[in-house]
Amino acid sequence: MVAQDKAMPPNFPQPQDLTSIIYTSGTTGNPKGVQLSHDNIVSNIKAIQEMNKEQFSEKSRTMAFLPWAHIYGQVI
Repeated sequence: MVAQDKAMPPNFPQPQDLTSIIYTSGTTGNPKGVQLSHDNIVSNIKAIQEMNKEQFSEKSRTMAFLPWAHIYGQVI
């Protein structure tokens, strides 16, 4: 256990920091990894909240399965 006086301060992510890499199957070309930043995810969350104000709450739950496990499912 770390002593309180030796605890590290939180290191909060910056908007441009990498948060996720999604690998595509290459249906429109060669397979590749797509890099998403924290800002990408936050932007998606804000858009989804605005479009679905009544659908999701703090008590909402989802189960990830393909293709839901792609970025939309991760954001939800």
